[in-house]
Order: sequence, then structure tokens, then C-alpha cells
Amino acid sequence: MLAWFACSFFGRWHWLLVAALVIWAATNCLVLWLHVANSALLQRMCRFGVVSAYCNFVGYCIGERVPMDIGRASRGSGMLLKTERDFRQAGVRGKDVVRGHDDVLDTMLTRVHENLTLRKSRRDGKSSAPIGSFLLCGKEGIGKRFLTRVFSKLLFRSGGVEVFQCSRLTAADLLKPEGILDSILNQDAYSLLLFEEIEAANERLLEVLAQIVTVGKVTCSNGNEISV
Repeated sequence: MLAWFACSFFGRWHWLLVAALVIWAATNCLVLWLHVANSALLQRMCRFGVVSAYCNFVGYCIGERVPMDIGRASRGSGMLLKTERDFRQAGVRGKDVVRGHDDVLDTMLTRVHENLTLRKSRRDGKSSAPIGSFLLCGKEGIGKRFLTRVFSKLLFRSGGVEVFQCSRLTAADLLKPEGILDSILNQDAYSLLLFEEIEAANERLLEVLAQIVTVGKVTCSNGNEISV
């Protein structure tokens, strides 16, 4: 009804206005289709400033980052799960591989789905926290790391997992210019970060991790911000 009204209204002035409206709508559809089907091509197109600005405007309107910054995603990266049906099917597949942690897997998938839904409804343009942050507790050997790897493969095309030993990690390692965190996000913005033995982390590292979880961005030692 809105499209019919717009075409009727602008058609009274000139047919070129209607043509421009149709072209604009078709361009929006093309951007969204490329975002889903061929993000690599969309990223190459966004090397041109005007195209990048327009795509960012479309992303702002739909509540998603379209496209990601150039170089911040690998060719095969991206979210695999988008609809509620996708998440249900992922739960079934995951339980066939990971045994004994059905409730944990359901909770993690449900939380990610809720966060993605909330993120799409946002229009304030502010930085968002990661789509999911979880604390896995239990004795060694019960399958925490295995569950994490399976969970990443369910979520992302790349299935990437970056593992950190908190006993050997410092906040400076994460926050220095072109440090660990910045390098990971430049290689693949769609990946899962696993911090093992978090009880061994020092106080400064815990502060940085808490900021990542709650705010979604941290400041490097050179003053630049990294959005997670």
C-alpha cells in the first residue's frame, strides 16, 4: 500500500520520479541480497567511498552492519543462522555431535538468537556487545573446548575459534596497536574467542574482558577503539 501510494503521488509530478523511486528500492534489495549471498563482492564494491556510505546507510536502516569494514572478514565468513528455524535445526545438529550438554547448547543458541533479534531492532547506531558471552564451568575433560568448537561451526561459515590461555595472557597483549585482538578481527570478524582458565587471569585482563562483554569495544594503547 505504501509503495502504491508513493508511486501514485510522485507520478502526478513526473514519471522520472517514479522511475527514481523504483531504482532506489531495487538498489536497496541488491545491497541486501549481496550482503546475504556474496558479502565478498559487496566488500570489494565498498572500496569506493560513495558505495560504502550508501551501504552503511542501508545497514543502519535494517539494524545490521552492512557491509563490514574492508579487510575485516575473510572470504568465507559470515553468520550461518538467521531465522528461528535455522537455530532449531542447529540445535538438533549440535546435539548429534556433542553428547551430555543438551541444555547448555540450547541455552547458548537461544541467547545468541535473542541478541541478534534485539540488535536488528536497534537504530541508535551505538556499538553493540558481542552476540553471545558464556562462562563454561566444570572439571577438565568434560568437553568445554569441544562444545565451543562445535558451537562456532554452527554459527559461522569459517567456524574459527581463537584460544587464549589466561595464565599467559596480559591486557597489553590484547590492546597494543596491531595486537592480538586487532589482528584477529582483521583476519575474520566472525569468529569465537575462547579464554581458558579465566580464574588465572590478572585483574587488569579481567577488566578488559568485562568491558568487551558489556560494552563491545575497547581502547588500544594508542587511543584507537576496537569494536568487538
